[in-house]
Amino acid sequence: ADSAAAALLSMLNADVIYVSVPGLRDEPAAEVMRTSQAVSIGSSGQIERILRGASRRRREQISAIDNPLGKGTLRIVAAPMGFGGDAGIVAGSVNPQFPSETDRLLLGIAANHATLAIQRLHAEAEQRRLATVIERSSEFIGFADLDGTPQYLNRAAFDLLGFSSTEELRRLNIFDFMAPDERTRAHRELLPMVMGTGRWLGEINLRHFKTGEIIPFLVDWFRIDDSRTGRPTNMATVSRDLRPQKKLEGDLRRLNDSLEQRVAERTSELAEALERLTREAEERERADVRAQQLQFELLHAARLSAAGQMAGALAHELNQPLTAFTNSVNAARRMIANGAPDRVIATRDVLGEAADQALRAGEIIRRLREFVTRGETEMRIENLPDLIREASHFASAGTGPHGVQVRLSFDPRAEAVFANRIQLQQVMV
Repeated sequence: ADSAAAALLSMLNADVIYVSVPGLRDEPAAEVMRTSQAVSIGSSGQIERILRGASRRRREQISAIDNPLGKGTLRIVAAPMGFGGDAGIVAGSVNPQFPSETDRLLLGIAANHATLAIQRLHAEAEQRRLATVIERSSEFIGFADLDGTPQYLNRAAFDLLGFSSTEELRRLNIFDFMAPDERTRAHRELLPMVMGTGRWLGEINLRHFKTGEIIPFLVDWFRIDDSRTGRPTNMATVSRDLRPQKKLEGDLRRLNDSLEQRVAERTSELAEALERLTREAEERERADVRAQQLQFELLHAARLSAAGQMAGALAHELNQPLTAFTNSVNAARRMIANGAPDRVIATRDVLGEAADQALRAGEIIRRLREFVTRGETEMRIENLPDLIREASHFASAGTGPHGVQVRLSFDPRAEAVFANRIQLQQVMV
């Protein structure tokens, strides 16, 4: 912009040239002013504002303003650039004949050339940026002719496949990049798909030219068409090395297998532990049943032992009602044998007494049988005073001749108990 302003200042014999170039993408806008005479920095900014405002009002038309450079009137004309907005070239002169047709023609040509030059500079800058991105990318990037002759590979592609020079690359075909068992498929299936549909995306194995290593790649293989004719001109690819991903997948797979194995082992250990606990529980249950049986047998043996210890006393206790029963029966027999009619009432009383004595003996025998009989430990609500009296009576068998007297005193608030009557009586006896 500065060189264009200097050239126009001389060619147009102008007093001032002002060029405004817009900023494209990330580049700043540029403004350049050239004058035929020296001006101060403060005046330069003011002159630029005046020319900018004048050019906005009447594009491609001649206007006259007070000369900001000195005396007289400054005639100005503006030629826009092809960027839109305020972009353009403004020329000013105090010459009353300015601008001539030649001046206006030169000014338009200069604006067009400046537009093309700036566009070319921006395009070159974009190309440089794109080339830098491609060259610094870690992906395999390259393009080739339609016959498969490589035209360009970025630095990552050289490193991934082990190339050392461009001359080495030019002797090869893109199918030489592939593992031997991939080439037939690439020729018969993949290349026709790229040329027919414009793109193929998938996994394919390439080879390292120095080590011979087979490297898996995710390949995006596409066709490049001429933007004007639409005809294919090149083939290109952006491919990614899948080794890190494959390694990660393998590590995850091994970790998953290890976790599954650990879970299976732990599950087996828990199943064995559960089975062991189940067996132990069953053994404890059988042991409890056996202990309960042994306890019943022990209780029964204890009752038999107690009954054995009281055998003499019980024999004496039974002898009394049985003797009385025998005497009463014999007396009744004699009364009946004599046949005295006035003895009927007496005979009935004697037989009643014999029956009472027989019942008394039967009650003693019943209590003894219950005491020594093996049975389940049935729990129920019992009358505590009656239970204690019966146990006392049973324990006192045979103590009459010795003058033993038993006094029982009961708490009226403790009349019922939930227990096994036989076991409690065994403890008391």
